[in-house]
Amino acid sequence: MGNEWLAKAGAVIIAHENTRTDMAKEQEFPEFGSKFPPYPEGALPKITLRDSLSIHFNGEEIRATHFAAAHSDADLAFHFRKANVMHTGDLFFSAGYPFIDVSHGGSIDGLIAAGDKLLGMTDANTKFISGHGPLSSRAGLGGLFMNLSDSRT
Repeated sequence: MGNEWLAKAGAVIIAHENTRTDMAKEQEFPEFGSKFPPYPEGALPKITLRDSLSIHFNGEEIRATHFAAAHSDADLAFHFRKANVMHTGDLFFSAGYPFIDVSHGGSIDGLIAAGDKLLGMTDANTKFISGHGPLSSRAGLGGLFMNLSDSRT
């Protein structure tokens, strides 16, 4: 398990409070016909947040922001403001269409709203680290969310 390994190596795991709650219990994913047991204590996030958090580290401000009902009900993006890098997690799949985790509160409308919010938080020079796929740009993010919005209408 990635979180447990990272924590043993000294990383502090940060997540939305819903993520910790979900990880601490058995989870069912009907979309895949599977269940997952609770994560061990060592894999659970040690810092949780509900809406936003600023971290000041090595001269960088890292802003964590929650996006409600997007890919799930616990999505966070981390904006490294000085470096102008946005880590979107599963809000953005740079290599294809994102998975919307309906069983954990996700929705296409929420994901489209998250895309609009991400675009409003960034500029043409922002680099995007997606949850799945290679490094991307604001144009790549905007193109995906334009396609999602068009498919919705």
